[in-house]
Amino acid sequence: MGPANKRGCRCSGSEKTPGGQEPMGLPRGYCGLCVVCGEPGHIRHHPGAGRFTGTWCDFHYRVLAFTHPLAPLGTFLWLTVVASAIFAARHFVHY
Repeated sequence: MGPANKRGCRCSGSEKTPGGQEPMGLPRGYCGLCVVCGEPGHIRHHPGAGRFTGTWCDFHYRVLAFTHPLAPLGTFLWLTVVASAIFAARHFVHY
């Protein structure tokens, strides 16, 4: 496999090959089908700390990066949600 491109995908080698991935039913410039929606996507590492490589379209990869608790952005989001819940709960509990 070649070096990763700006998306973190290694399908740049298939773009240089005549025909690309078209014989496998994929449009040129894509190397797989999204595991969530089945649209053309790219094979990439999981955005979190999981040791998993899957194929995601750009939309679902971004969603996963924001919502998975072990992804850098997801960690910040979940910590913010938990801190807000604790802060809000303090105001509802009267001692």
